[in-house]
Amino acid sequence: MDGKGYGVGNYTGELNIAPSTQPWYLPAKTLNGHRYLSASQNYLLSRKSETDTERIYFSLYRMYFDNFHNPIGFVEVMKYYDTVFETAQSPKSNYNVNISVYDQSGNQLFPAAKEGANFFNYYDVLESGDYSRGDPIYNTVRRQQEYVYATISDYSDFVIVTSIRHSDFFLPIINNLLWIPSLALLLFCICYLIAKK
Repeated sequence: MDGKGYGVGNYTGELNIAPSTQPWYLPAKTLNGHRYLSASQNYLLSRKSETDTERIYFSLYRMYFDNFHNPIGFVEVMKYYDTVFETAQSPKSNYNVNISVYDQSGNQLFPAAKEGANFFNYYDVLESGDYSRGDPIYNTVRRQQEYVYATISDYSDFVIVTSIRHSDFFLPIINNLLWIPSLALLLFCICYLIAKK
């Protein structure tokens, strides 16, 4: 388990990095074979695959065992972060929807926590109530009332949170109904002109 690694895919070759020195090692080892998820930059992989060095990768780590359940190594599967969360980055909606994704421990996976960025932690608020109905909350970072809906993904066990500003929620309906008073006024004027003849 303290040996070297080998890469296959964008980077194929021997990795001269001891797994025990990596930031994912202890959390993945502690989970004893259960999946550990992480989002981070990988300068070596970015340089070897000729992508942007600032690119973020989403990784899944699992410890694997021999026939006697002795740990013998780790498997890491990486995918481009923007590919994994493509739908969350640009949701297909008539509303200006904000999407946040958390793992089961409450670690924010999307949007990626950038240094100095200030994100509202929906996960902490969700623990205090049932937000499967779209209940309102007050977002202290944006200083606005929002409707929040949360669900747990059956496939990944991610907690997916969508939020929309309270004032934007009925905006498409109001915009679609604005023509009705104008039409009523126009019909009233036409009827008035016809009646006057």
